[in-house]
Amino acid sequence: MKYHVLLVEDQALVRESLASLLNSTQQFQVTHSLESAQLALALLKKNQTFDLILCDYHLKQDTAETLLRNQNLLGGIPVVLLTSHFNALALQHCLSLGAKGFLFKESGIEEFIQALNTVANGGVYFSTPEPTIQALNDCGELQQPDLQLTATETEILKWLATGMSNKQIAISTDKSTETVKTHIARILKKLQCKTRTQAVTKAAHFHLI
Repeated sequence: MKYHVLLVEDQALVRESLASLLNSTQQFQVTHSLESAQLALALLKKNQTFDLILCDYHLKQDTAETLLRNQNLLGGIPVVLLTSHFNALALQHCLSLGAKGFLFKESGIEEFIQALNTVANGGVYFSTPEPTIQALNDCGELQQPDLQLTATETEILKWLATGMSNKQIAISTDKSTETVKTHIARILKKLQCKTRTQAVTKAAHFHLI
């Protein structure tokens, strides 16, 4: 049995490529592909049912928020967003509206399928970009900011950017809540920040997330 997918993407070539990719798998079948959130809502009003909605975050006519703000029409159908640009604030906002997944268009096929399977089976999946820890000094030469974050702290920091609670981060990283809390305290100290939001903002400035 395949999961039925509603694909919302305004670029025809990308839409057709994604549909072809998903239809070639054993797990998914794109039964409808549309170019706007409004068309998707009109389809849902006809009581069309899907197991998953895959929607580009930046649409020409509207945004994925149009879908997320109509949870009554979604009827519990999980929504996974696609984007080419990481934006912590936008991600947090979409999370608050009920998004279950966030994927980069640059993601590999393996991660792409894994993410959709996770969400289709009731989980959540939020892709984060690889951190770039180099910056230019006054002479225009590359140098590494003296932030000294460990690999684990960097991972926790990226999850912080999604707006998740300590408990949610613990589940996503397979760590205890206390361990996550300890890592966050170290991150705040190293980044010289008092709040999680300040830490995410500073980390984004230095391209750590």
